[in-house]
Amino acid sequence: MYLRAFCVVVMFGMICPQDETDIIESTTIDPTPEICKVCECADGMLDCTNRQLTQSFTLEEWNQLKSLNIKEVNLSGNSIEMLTVIAELPIEKLNVSQNRLEMIDDWCFKYLENLSTLDLSRNELEDLNKRAFWGLLLPDSKIRPLSKMRYLSLAHNDLHVIPKDAFAFMHNLRYLDLSRNPLGILDQVATGTLTELPFLRELVLSGCGLETLPDGLFRSLRRLERLDISSNKFTTIPAALNSAITINYLNFDKNPITNLTEKTSLSTLIRLRELRLCNTRLQTIGPGALGGLASLETLYICNNPRLTTIDEEFLNWKDDDGTDLWPALKRLYLHNNNVSEIDPDFLFRWDQITDASFHDNPYVCDCKNQWMVDVLVPLITKINGSAADMICTKPQEIRGMSFYQLFENSKTLECPQAAETAVLPGSETAIVLGVIIGVFAAFPLVFVIVLLWRRGYFAKCRKKMSSDQDSDEEHAAL
Repeated sequence: MYLRAFCVVVMFGMICPQDETDIIESTTIDPTPEICKVCECADGMLDCTNRQLTQSFTLEEWNQLKSLNIKEVNLSGNSIEMLTVIAELPIEKLNVSQNRLEMIDDWCFKYLENLSTLDLSRNELEDLNKRAFWGLLLPDSKIRPLSKMRYLSLAHNDLHVIPKDAFAFMHNLRYLDLSRNPLGILDQVATGTLTELPFLRELVLSGCGLETLPDGLFRSLRRLERLDISSNKFTTIPAALNSAITINYLNFDKNPITNLTEKTSLSTLIRLRELRLCNTRLQTIGPGALGGLASLETLYICNNPRLTTIDEEFLNWKDDDGTDLWPALKRLYLHNNNVSEIDPDFLFRWDQITDASFHDNPYVCDCKNQWMVDVLVPLITKINGSAADMICTKPQEIRGMSFYQLFENSKTLECPQAAETAVLPGSETAIVLGVIIGVFAAFPLVFVIVLLWRRGYFAKCRKKMSSDQDSDEEHAAL
């Protein structure tokens, strides 16, 4: 009996642990967060690019990531239409570009205290929900700002207006990209919104359909350093730039400006180090048009097919004592325009140039451009540039030759007058000869007439004619 009982106990003891293990294994929960089953979670980064997502994750799903210390989230390349509130996570960079976003939830980022970079570019946002960028509502009814935000891109959306207070709680923002939005005009509300960013360093307004900039736009942006207003509809330099005195970079490419023939607001940009004026409709740049740019180091005036005239003093200005001044330019790019020469007076110190390009212009290789052969080509060669694509289009006998070839051959360029006389066609020579003969034939006749006039011959004739007329009148009276 006892033996039978012992066997039962032993058997029970052997069976029970196995049964408990089976129970434990059947109730174990998979610790992998749901988001990480769809996306890649590794090294503090959540990569959800091109995963065919159509909606945001829920707060519950976001909360499952808390143990992973996620600092960077990439949701780009999906089809998300609405971005909802994200849970409290140590996210520093959030990329939601190239989706189909039409709406962003109120207080969407309120829990993201560490958020510094937010990319919402290339979406379908038409209306910017100003409360989307508001921080957490605190117990005292104050709103906690997104104080660590530094970079915000809303480029390539469909925004027509910038609402009031849209960036009111991102006052430490350094970079704002609004490019490729059909804003058309920056109204008073938009101007007020932008001026609420006192620490802004870079503002991108490229391709926004702007024809002018409002006065006062830059008065509060005292730390602005870089401004991109390319690909707009400016036909003149905006007067509002008068107050953008802190910028060191200005991109004015792809605007329909036609002439710079006098001083503009550009002359006030005394800290400007780089200026771009490419792909415009420029035809003429007059004397002093870019004068006053005392800090300018890099100048791009390129790809302007209508630009035929650049005055020799276009960079020149005078100080209070009347002394001529030029910027200490280091990089000069004048390629692919329609100019026939590079004037030696463009710069005061060509030896300071460290990089340059002058190719693809229709150069007239006459004696006016001899300095380009003797001075400019060696300079370009010294800085590892190329003069092989600086090609002569005139005169005919050296058409197609490069300035480098002229330099290698120690070519002396002829002056236009001598060249024209040497190749003057026979018919034109005959005309010129006829004019010369006519002048010499007429000279003796003119000389005789003047001599007779000085001796009073014509006065005597008039007197005699008057006397004869009186005699005829007396005879008629009798």
